[in-house]
Amino acid sequence: MKPRISCVNGYVNLRTAGKSSKRFSLKIPMDKKTFDKFFDVENQEFKQTVRGTSLPHYERYNLIIEQAFKDYKNSNSSLSFVNDDKKLFLKYWEKYISLISNHGTTLKNKLVKDKFQKYLTSIHKSDILFKDINTEFLRNLQHYFQTASDPKKLSKNTANHYMKMTAIVYRQAATDEHYVYSKDPFIPLKYKYEAIKRSVLSQEDVYKLLNKKLPANKRGSERVDLSRDMFLFQIFANGMRVSDLLTLRWSNINGERLIYTMFKSRKHVDISLNKNIFFILFKQLGGEGAYKNLIDTFNLALLKKERGTHHLGLEVKKRKEDIYMSKKIDNDLNIEQYLSNYLKEFIKQRNATGFIFPFLKDEEYKDVTDFNNLELAQYKNINTQTINYNNSLKRLAEICEIDLPTDNAGHIKIASHTSRHTFANLVLMIKDVNTYDLQQMLRHSSIAVTNKYLKDGFNTNKQDGISRELVEFIPKERDYKSPINDVPVFE
Repeated sequence: MKPRISCVNGYVNLRTAGKSSKRFSLKIPMDKKTFDKFFDVENQEFKQTVRGTSLPHYERYNLIIEQAFKDYKNSNSSLSFVNDDKKLFLKYWEKYISLISNHGTTLKNKLVKDKFQKYLTSIHKSDILFKDINTEFLRNLQHYFQTASDPKKLSKNTANHYMKMTAIVYRQAATDEHYVYSKDPFIPLKYKYEAIKRSVLSQEDVYKLLNKKLPANKRGSERVDLSRDMFLFQIFANGMRVSDLLTLRWSNINGERLIYTMFKSRKHVDISLNKNIFFILFKQLGGEGAYKNLIDTFNLALLKKERGTHHLGLEVKKRKEDIYMSKKIDNDLNIEQYLSNYLKEFIKQRNATGFIFPFLKDEEYKDVTDFNNLELAQYKNINTQTINYNNSLKRLAEICEIDLPTDNAGHIKIASHTSRHTFANLVLMIKDVNTYDLQQMLRHSSIAVTNKYLKDGFNTNKQDGISRELVEFIPKERDYKSPINDVPVFE
């Protein structure tokens, strides 16, 4: 009997034939419903189209399946059927990488594997058997990661990350029943976390970004201004990651809310729009002046409701549109709903699949409906535009005289992720906001992730404030008689 392809636990698998059948994951993530719809059981391959619906990357999936059948048929080249004591680690890692569907994970694994391979070269090896990977070997590898300049030494945290990624591959071999070990050599290793001083903007710095008048008609001034809007958008959109910012489309704006799926974790995000976000959206639509008029009109209507028209004199009656708008909102003074109604009209004039911030070109991603299924060139372009964005932020920080440390080249240490740190720091300065609230807003997988995220010098202003409050909490000398005066003196 031939092996068959199946779908179990969200992944496509190859199941071997016979009484002692085994299942091997092909690293193709897919739900059972999609599998049943597109998989041709008779030919053991995926179909491109079913009832007018297409399956992205079906050709790549079929190539993976074809290679799996070849590996099964040819035991000499098969990773899965070589005796345990002759199985090579790097050879398996190459196979592991070939089956990864996420470009980011693929590139990270190649980077770590290359570093691992350099270590093997330094000890005059081209590969290593699974059975020869013991704790002593791993400690030497860990030391190499931290000390070898090829081309540069890794920080302790990065070296730890490389070790953990190596462990994932090693343990996946056991999950795939490719190599079964009796004792995990990674368990005795210790990973000490090295504290990092993260760059965060203060309240004063954010104020500068909001209000600084940027030089006009200078080379690159438009890009710097756009970068400012994007950075502020990240802060006020709950510390949005740059990958989500760059891929944000007008279709993600739904009334008073911003709804999207996170690029990194696939988590669903649904947050309300605030006035700062509304202003940035209006500005991207060319409606900066309209936004200001709407705010002025809303404030006039609010004043009218609080004080009465006779207190305003002719102020509300200056323009007919002011009177009309003020009547519309007189009964329900909700600024977000008010701005949302007008924003919808502006967005109708735009292509819903167009990007809000034009760092990426719409035509290069027009067919993309899921940013986790990008072509490699598209994925790399997002990384390139992230670098360009970060470079613009350095120029912006210099213009706004942001108070952050500088690097060896004299440039201010600021990047897109600084907005996420800044959001976390400022939120914790707000009264009654706790770590759980912050975890939910940052969409971290657990409180432990948030706690680790906040270890490095966050929220010192709030700590200083608490120290001052403690001083005020203790009664002053004039408020009570010092007990030391009541202590008897013995001679």
